Order: sequence, then structure tokens, then C-alpha cells
Amino acid sequence: MAHAFSEEKFKAHATELGKGVTFEKSEPIKDNGSEGFRVTYRFKDINQLKVTFGDSVNEGAMKSMSEAKAATVRTHSSIAFAYAGGKLTIKMPEPPKTESPEVGKETGGGEMDNPEAQAQIQGMLSDMKMSLKVIVEPGITETNATYKTDKTITLVSMDMGKLLKQDKDGTMKKISKVGKNSPTASMELMQSLKGSDGVQFETKKQVTVTVK
Repeated sequence: MAHAFSEEKFKAHATELGKGVTFEKSEPIKDNGSEGFRVTYRFKDINQLKVTFGDSVNEGAMKSMSEAKAATVRTHSSIAFAYAGGKLTIKMPEPPKTESPEVGKETGGGEMDNPEAQAQIQGMLSDMKMSLKVIVEPGITETNATYKTDKTITLVSMDMGKLLKQDKDGTMKKISKVGKNSPTASMELMQSLKGSDGVQFETKKQVTVTVK
């Protein structure tokens, strides 16, 4: 069985990122006992680029949908970019409304009601960090982004260790309320946690940037 983080999957993902996007390389990362990957893609035209929100598309949920519906979900759960005349517009995703009882359904019961399993899950999540940033070269003249530095705009950032430390039970309850079969589960979770210490989440529908 292929590893969940296989080069074949990284290469296949390039086609989902937009027309003209190509896979360049993947590098294993090890940090304080944690392991992951840094994947590099190249694109010719940022106007064709669409970045799926986090790893929000649940493969099982997507496979159960029609091709047209799956395409709609991908469109609404992706960040799109438009660039012209020195101005970049970042269009944040809006999850589509659905009548599916599985999407957003509170999972309840199971592992979240088992103290030992809950402690194990908390241990696994405590070192989890994720972020989605846009680095603008040579710099930013003006932007309406909520979280920004000289060259970097943070669209999403989450430090699960901070979240669990400040509100362990509340955070775990919010995690349990996100439908495990939802194709936009990651986005639903981030929206439910926004405003918490350890979470940065851009709430503007469009972020505008004037490039230096």
C-alpha cells in the first residue's frame, strides 16, 4: 500500500491546483520527533492557481459525490488568485451549502466519549501546527489583510498545542462536531475555532494586495 504522503499523490495533486501547475520536488522534514513533508510546485500563471483549503477535501466523501458536485465542492473550498497591474486579489473560499446529512453532522459518541482514546488523540494533536501564507516579492505597499508583515500575509494558522492548553475540553468538542465525512471539514473546524488563541483565520472574502 502506498504511503499517505507519496510522491505519486503529490504529482497527482498538481492537476487539482490549476492549469499549468507542475510538481517540482518533495522533501522529508523532521522536527522535534515530528515528521512531515515540504512539497514544492511551480506555476506559470497565478490567475490559474487554486489552493484547496488546508487538506479539507475528504477523499471518501468526494468519491461518493457525482463528478459535477465534487467539482463544485472543490471550487467553493479553494482559495483563488487574480493578479493584474501590480495588484493581487486573494479570494477566500466559501463552503457550499448542502443537504447531505453527513456534512457538518455532529459525530458524537465513540472515541470522544472514551477518556483513554481522548487522551491519546490529544497527545497526537498537541504538536500539530498548520499555516497557509502568501509571501509577496519584492514586498507589500498596501493590503487589507488581517494578518501581515513586511512581505508575508497569513491566511490560516493554527497551533493545536495552544488551543488544547487553553481550552482542552472545548476544543475537543468543536473537533467532534465537525462531520468526519464532510468534504470541507478542515474549513468548518477553522471557522469554529477562529478567535481562539493559537488560531489566525482570514475572515475577509477578498484580500487585496498592492505589490511594491
